[in-house]
Amino acid sequence: MTAKKRILIAAMACVMLTSCRVNSGSSSESSSDSEAVPAMVSSVVKADAVPAVRTDDDIKKPANVSGSVSDNSFVISWDECGDADGVEIRMYISGSEEVHIFSNIKGGSFSIPDQQDGTKAEFEVYAFRFDGDEKIYSQSSEKIELEMPVYGSRIDIKSVCQYAEPALPTGCECTALTTVLKFYGFGVTKNEIAAKYLKTQKFKKKKGVLYGADPEKAFVGKPEDKHSYGCYSKPIADAANKYLKEQKSTLRAYAKDGQELEYWFDKIDEGKPVIIWATDDMKKSKPTDEWLTKDGKTITWLKNEHCYVLAGYDTKKKIVFCCDPIDRTTQIKEYDISLFAKRYKEQGMHAVLIE
Repeated sequence: MTAKKRILIAAMACVMLTSCRVNSGSSSESSSDSEAVPAMVSSVVKADAVPAVRTDDDIKKPANVSGSVSDNSFVISWDECGDADGVEIRMYISGSEEVHIFSNIKGGSFSIPDQQDGTKAEFEVYAFRFDGDEKIYSQSSEKIELEMPVYGSRIDIKSVCQYAEPALPTGCECTALTTVLKFYGFGVTKNEIAAKYLKTQKFKKKKGVLYGADPEKAFVGKPEDKHSYGCYSKPIADAANKYLKEQKSTLRAYAKDGQELEYWFDKIDEGKPVIIWATDDMKKSKPTDEWLTKDGKTITWLKNEHCYVLAGYDTKKKIVFCCDPIDRTTQIKEYDISLFAKRYKEQGMHAVLIE
């Protein structure tokens, strides 16, 4: 995947405390140690400074060691070591210079929570006995490799605000396109897109009948006019391609309507932001004004139409990340996946991809 992945530095405050957010308990075969037993993180050390262990072959190493992932936790399990004083687990995090050592563990399983998506780690498991204050260890188990699932991805993209002067009060579509073009390295402005590349059409009244644009073919009104309406995917794709060809770019814009929201998640994984239609602040779509096109088609405008740039998703948290042209802070906004999908469908499932 091309999206940003955060490498885990295990979030364990109070490293030297005897009790921490780590759950240790016995396996299902045992009933005597069924309650979680506090474990101690005896050290967090640099990878090149992991302390050596003194081994004794008379101490049996943990048998049937296995690992699994549960929710956001790594879980290590083994057959209980009846002749040992405890178990020690060493977690080597991929990409990190730190090794986390969990010691004095009782029971047959150990859970390490608060792991980030995509975190990879290797684990070694030892049994040990105390010789005075010194620990004598068994041989290590075979290393176990575990990886947290990736539930989403997010593109690093800077949003453009349609209200930045000179403002485009109804120009969310032009602004969303500009956001994506800037992401690909172009220096165009939202106002240039609106003035030079977007096809627009004003209203006309003839014999008492109001005629206007088909939003599937042109912008209805002018983005500079706060009383205008908007457009859907094809006029924006056409404007993008007109600009891209002028720049002699090999990139092209494609109007792709009718795809389920999840279809676009694969494009996000590829690092491609998506221009997508939903509603302003996820308000409900409502039929409002009507007019005729010159070929006699009746257009019923859906109130709250709005255009975003889809920049990420997280199926575990059930949110999508979007650039919102209305937002003056230009910060990435989060929306509930189900609600966003509902508004996207209400507006006709319109989207534009540049690739």
